[in-house]
Amino acid sequence: MACRRSEVNGCDGVTEEVTRRDFPKDFVFGAATSAYQVEGARREGGKGDSIWDVFSEQKDNIKDRSNGDIAVDQYHRYKEDVELMAKLGFGAYRFSISWTRIFPGMLCYPFSLI
Repeated sequence: MACRRSEVNGCDGVTEEVTRRDFPKDFVFGAATSAYQVEGARREGGKGDSIWDVFSEQKDNIKDRSNGDIAVDQYHRYKEDVELMAKLGFGAYRFSISWTRIFPGMLCYPFSLI
């Protein structure tokens, strides 16, 4: 559903259905994720701590104490995730990999050394 635009108020509160037919034939539908939000596996595969790993483990920084240690566990479930996106008809997927998985231990180095 999408909100119908109103010239005066931006959105008039009336919804209308949006379908694939409303887009050009060559439009590519896809999904995007961010490593910290989906990757999980904080202590696996040689991954070092990221700034968010350290920040979220400090007692008063996150109200409900949640963190990305497991997230949605895409580290282990990526094949299922890609299959699901294919079933949904997505033609693109933009993802990220935690830099501290690629360069473990880089959290403490100044950016000028990278």
